[in-house]
Amino acid sequence: MKPDKKQLKFLQDYLQRKLTYRETFEEIYDHILSAIEQLPQQIQFEVAVNKILQTDFGGYDNLGKVEMASKKALVKESFKKFTVLFTAYFKFPYVLYTGGFFVLVYYLASHVKLEPMLLEGIFALSIVFPGIVTLIRLYYTGYTFLSTKKSARDRLFNNLGGIPVRIFVLINLFIFGTPLGWIATGAIGISILLTLALVYNFAFYKLYKAEFKMSITT
Repeated sequence: MKPDKKQLKFLQDYLQRKLTYRETFEEIYDHILSAIEQLPQQIQFEVAVNKILQTDFGGYDNLGKVEMASKKALVKESFKKFTVLFTAYFKFPYVLYTGGFFVLVYYLASHVKLEPMLLEGIFALSIVFPGIVTLIRLYYTGYTFLSTKKSARDRLFNNLGGIPVRIFVLINLFIFGTPLGWIATGAIGISILLTLALVYNFAFYKLYKAEFKMSITT
């Protein structure tokens, strides 16, 4: 059976009413289209769709549970990927670049008199970078897929994007009691914080690029 435009529209609307996330919608939509091609043309389209849903997903009313399980798996996979990307910068060969950056920052912080506001500006830029990437991600995914449908990974990206700001507030206001408190840690503290911020940003950006590339190719 090869669906016509009207039948495809029916299927899209039918699934849209039950599914929240883009990834689940695309997966189930593609699955149904592949399965329905194997059925004879004389079968009523709506009957065929519900038969496939019942056989492969436990029925139309069970799609919500299927989606939640799929979301949990996607989030777990993405978070695991982020930790792998982050820790990779502390393993060979990337640890050489990480160490080189740390040494450079330490040298500048200990031998060059840098204005506190300059350091604060650099650090502020580094902690808002994930938030900027998060906004770019929302724009490009919506533009590419011509849809504002949620992604199962949205909350994960929002949380990861906000972690640097939360840590910054925690360190400065609750530990040091001042927005510039982290600078008082000296060259070592400055080097550690800026290096961690750089590594975090690289890992976060790579996660975004990997997710976007995977969404395009699947």
